Amino acid sequence: MVAALGEIQGGFRIFPYKGNVPALSDLVGGQVAMSFATLAPALPFIKGGQLVPIATLGKTRAQALPNTPTLAEAGLPGVEVRNWTGMLAPAGTPLPIREKLAMQVDRTMQSPTVKTMLEAQGLTYTRMGPDAFDGFIRAESIKWKKVVDQANIRAE
Repeated sequence: MVAALGEIQGGFRIFPYKGNVPALSDLVGGQVAMSFATLAPALPFIKGGQLVPIATLGKTRAQALPNTPTLAEAGLPGVEVRNWTGMLAPAGTPLPIREKLAMQVDRTMQSPTVKTMLEAQGLTYTRMGPDAFDGFIRAESIKWKKVVDQANIRAE
């Protein structure tokens, strides 16, 4: 989910969005005051001068925005959000097949063409084998379940 902050009757309210495109459209159009967005779709607006980055949410500064501080550097330590994409296979897929697929994906992602394309979008590739990726997904699920529970977020 993507969220944006908008002014309403002298105060501010968080508005949920069903993706970056509508949130960024409202942000550029002035309907909301700020938004948390994935870097890739926001980058053209930043480069075009329509948006100003305040902070990135990673552990380290984004390669595409080296002069933009992390949220921790900007004074809010302990908040780290990592946007990730991964390749999944059906449960029960034998480990040798998963390892072979991971190796092929790694080879593709390391190619100069793909690396250049990713960098242009402000993205970085991190290789994780099947076991490491499984552990990462489990850790992310636990982390975000705590956030959802603490904020008392409920599906509508």
